[in-house]
Formats: sequence, structure tokens, C-alpha cells
Amino acid sequence: KIHHLLVLENGEFKGVVTNHDFIALQGSSPTVLAKEIESVSTAEELASMTPKLFKAVTALVFEGAKAMNIAGFITEVAEKVILKSLEFAEAELGASPIPYSVFLYGGSGRRELTLTLNIRIGIICEDTNNLPLIKECEEYFRTLAEKVNYIMNKFCPDVRDGILHAKRMKSISDWKNYFDRWKYVVRGLPKAQYFDVRHIKGEEALVDTMRDHVFNITKASDELMDLVAAVTVENRPPLGFFRRFVVEKSGEHRNEFDLTMKGIRPLVDAVRVLAVEHNYRDPSTLKRLQFLSERYEFPYAEDIKHALNYLDSLLIHHQLEQIEHGLAPDPFINPEKLTNIEKNTLREIFKLTAKIYDIIEKSYKTERVGY
Repeated sequence: KIHHLLVLENGEFKGVVTNHDFIALQGSSPTVLAKEIESVSTAEELASMTPKLFKAVTALVFEGAKAMNIAGFITEVAEKVILKSLEFAEAELGASPIPYSVFLYGGSGRRELTLTLNIRIGIICEDTNNLPLIKECEEYFRTLAEKVNYIMNKFCPDVRDGILHAKRMKSISDWKNYFDRWKYVVRGLPKAQYFDVRHIKGEEALVDTMRDHVFNITKASDELMDLVAAVTVENRPPLGFFRRFVVEKSGEHRNEFDLTMKGIRPLVDAVRVLAVEHNYRDPSTLKRLQFLSERYEFPYAEDIKHALNYLDSLLIHHQLEQIEHGLAPDPFINPEKLTNIEKNTLREIFKLTAKIYDIIEKSYKTERVGY
């Protein structure tokens, strides 16, 4: 029967919130949405969660939440939907014939998803030499992936080829063999986002073992670390001569560039290189920056933090505007539609990225790696 609460900051009165305030917010409340996902009983109900996610993100933006915190909320919602999808699939299939673990990697592993919901899921199974059991597991996880992809498509219908593929479902030994081949593959590897792994279900020790293996083989090989750095700096920020933005010349996204791939990813990937170099294993970009700043006095940590928050904010606002106009959210922006202040801020961020790349290129043999 409490209807009003005082709000204090450092002992100083700041205002009052009432039960009416909470009721008004409830329709777009992040907390309510999370609980609602946990209570759904059918796959079809998950489809109704997507517009509610968009509404909750709009409310967070309106309330002034930091963009990277909003990305964390989006990731939390996506993770709850994944777990609910697995719950539905396992209810149909029964228990797995062998212990396994589900992990997220990439942006979802770092808790840095945006409204494009670029979710990446992997599965690790325990090893076995029992051939009939191996075949049973292959069939079980193939069917599990089909059901999870079908259910997840209700939540993020713009994911064309599903989020869980056979190549991301392996035994722990097969995962280790996959990573051991990194240094022998000519192009496209290592997949550096496998440094950004986070366990969400099942046997957490399997994920720990896989993560340890990835870091250990990288730490033991200068050549492999050179390759990780080379793959990173190959993706250049979209700033050309005379500080002009490099945009798509033709096609659907003519005069646009991918803000995620060309703006956010270069900074995230560069921070990953510096963190992996020091064997730091938490996948969060913010925690990596904090570690580099506190332990090694990395001078650009705060600049990168503010740059990423700005880029995430620009991207989320762009995606919410697309949703408002009935379009599917994407990461492509037209720089000519930005204000001069926004364009100048982007230029400064891309120059910052170039500075970080320069540090990496001076530390590793990126030009000598034939990948």
C-alpha cells in the first residue's frame, strides 16, 4: 500500500516517483518484457515479443539510457528468447543423448547486439567414441537446430539462413581441431569472434575448455597473433582522401556505408586484439577497455568508450527510425543525411580507429601474413 517513493542521490532529495509512474511505463518496461518472455508457452507468442522489444528500446532511448547499456538489454532479451526456444525444442525432442553446452559468440557473446539481432549460437558436446551414440547425437542436434531456427525466426524474421548451423555444433575435440587449423588456413581465419564466447546453457566447463584452448594456442604462436591482428586491420574505416566518406557506389545501399562493419567493428576488433595480447578473457569490450586502462594505462580507452557509445547511439536511433517507417532495421546510413556535427564526429572517430590500427600494425607483422 505504498504509493509514493522519495528519490535521493547522495542523501539529497531529487524527486518523487508514484505507482502511477510505474503503471504508465509498464507497457514498455524492460523488466516486464523479460518476465513476459519467460512466461510464454508457445513459439508463436515469441513473435509478439519483437515489437515489444522495439517499444522498450524506444523507451530506454527516451529516458536517456546509454547506448551500450541498451545493447546489453537487447542482448539479454535475445538470450531469453534463445533459452525459451531451446526449452520448446527439447520439450519435443526429449533430453539430449549426451551432455552439451550452448554458447553465444560475437556481438551476442560480448552483450553488444543492436536491433539487427545478429545472433550467433554454438553448441559443444562431450566427446564419445561410441559410434551409435555419435550418429544419434548428430541426428538429435540437427533436428534441434531446425527447431530452434524455426522458433527464433518468429522473433527475428529477417534472419534468412537461421542462427544455428551444423558447422557450429561440434564435440569439444572437434572444436579444438577446428581452432588448431587456424594457422594453416590460407584466408578468412582466424574467426576472431570466437574470442568473444559466453556460456548460456548446459555444461559450462565445456565452454571454459574451448575458450582456454583458443587463448592458449594463440598465446603460444606469434604467427597466429600476427594473423589475428592482420585480419583486424584489413577492415579499414570508411574515410578516404580529403576526409571524404567511402560509401557503396551501386546497389541497394548506394551512397551508404555499413556503420556496424565499418564503424563499430573496427574499434571492437582492435580492442579485442589488445586484450587477447594480454590474455584477458572477458568478452565485453567495456571490460576489456577498463582492463587495458587500469593495468596497462592504455591512453585511448576513454576515447574508444565514448566513440563506441556514440556509434551505438547513432545506429540505434537510425534503426528505430526505420522501424517507425515500417522498414526492417539495418546498419546502413547515408552520411549526407547527417548533420555537420555528426559527420565531423564520425570523422574524428575514424581517425581514432586509424591511430589504434597504427599501434597494432607497429606491434605485429600484419603486412607479412599471407592470408
